[in-house]
Amino acid sequence: MYIHAGALNIANFTEYVLEEQCVIMGDLNARCKELGSHLTTNANGVRWKAFLDTTDTTVLTGEHAPTHVQGGRIDYVALINMPTYTAETFLVRSLLSDHFALETTLPVQFAPAVPRKCLTVPPSRMVGLVVHVVA
Repeated sequence: MYIHAGALNIANFTEYVLEEQCVIMGDLNARCKELGSHLTTNANGVRWKAFLDTTDTTVLTGEHAPTHVQGGRIDYVALINMPTYTAETFLVRSLLSDHFALETTLPVQFAPAVPRKCLTVPPSRMVGLVVHVVA
């Protein structure tokens, strides 16, 4: 996501984001010294830090390293409601931009295979099914 400077409003996050497993990532234009920004703290940074402090189900990934060439960290990746997940986030410095890209790897957790039911259509009813589906 991209948030304009001064426009981060946690109240605009849908209930789904706060209640389900979710990954939030992007340029939040949030500078906060406590989160790795070197020069300043801005309004988005204050709101983002407050959200992280008051939400015990949110984990910020990655290093506390600047992602903006001019000195402030304004790009973030956060896992919400994913207490058993781990993520590896690092800076990709090879892009020619005013930002370094963030690359995040989120390992997939395997689930046991569940057999699926296999339904068959008797040949005598196949024509009717095809006509119905086409209609």
